[in-house]
Amino acid sequence: MKKHTSHDTENTCLDIDKLQCLSNDVFNKGSESHQRIQIKESVLNISTYLFSEIQIVFLEGCIYQEIKIPIQDNREYLSLAFVKEGTVTTKSNLCNYESTDSPGSASLCCHCSFDGTAYFSPTENLKIISICFPRKYLVEFDTIIENCNANQAKGYMSIPIKNNILMQKCVEMLLNPPVTEMIKQVFLQGKAYELISLSIQSMFSQPIPESNINEKERHRVYKARDILENSLINPPKLPTLARLVGTNDFKLKKDFKSVFNTSPYAYVIKCRMEKAYHSIINSDMPITTIAQNLGYNNTSHFSSTFFKHYGVKPRDLKHLRKQG
Repeated sequence: MKKHTSHDTENTCLDIDKLQCLSNDVFNKGSESHQRIQIKESVLNISTYLFSEIQIVFLEGCIYQEIKIPIQDNREYLSLAFVKEGTVTTKSNLCNYESTDSPGSASLCCHCSFDGTAYFSPTENLKIISICFPRKYLVEFDTIIENCNANQAKGYMSIPIKNNILMQKCVEMLLNPPVTEMIKQVFLQGKAYELISLSIQSMFSQPIPESNINEKERHRVYKARDILENSLINPPKLPTLARLVGTNDFKLKKDFKSVFNTSPYAYVIKCRMEKAYHSIINSDMPITTIAQNLGYNNTSHFSSTFFKHYGVKPRDLKHLRKQG
């Protein structure tokens, strides 16, 4: 079953109740729907695939200038979110909360009557996947949720997941299924289950983050993160970064760890590697140039760091891309 709808308004609201109905009685095996949202020149396409236990939602499009879309979500469920291209920031209307997902990020989200807004940054090729399922679907996810309060707002919680190379390959195949239309839904369902299992494995191999900091401290951490993301080639030292956001280096390091489950230095490395991965996969730029653009004058150092992060060397990844 296919359903196509179209919208052209700046006041468009994503009706999450319809897009993400997760009760077992409303899952229609193999059903699919498509929604197109156009705001000025920007276009956002939403494709939803409903199966007996899970739902896969694809957000794709071209965003020429930042757009904001209200989110009204009155159900309780979990989702796994994977950002291939683009950046989206989610803000709550009920409290001082925001969460930004950038290219290469993955997260486990807990939804329960959330009221907020999604801000989509300009990008030529937005690609985001969400796999949604009811609470208590898998005990492993509930164990993590019950022992973690990281990045929590009223009605929403986001827990970062280490997005390893196997998960990224799975996301790529979901976005570009190498099958005919006749068996596409079967393929998507199978890959979604694979991605769920890989996410569980990844989450149980990493520490469960905890966060007991107040909103003012969290705001400082987000500000520090933004500064780091805008200065990846030559990021400020920790004491300087702390002064820029109005705190001391010990406090900033502790709070940063609480929110992002990593240190500011490791966060910079992660962002650099994500940008490097993007460049290798989507361009023919030489590895040496990619390394230099990210602040690495020593290509061997860059290569070893990339290998530690993704489990594959840059030149091997480039070779695999050309073969595929």
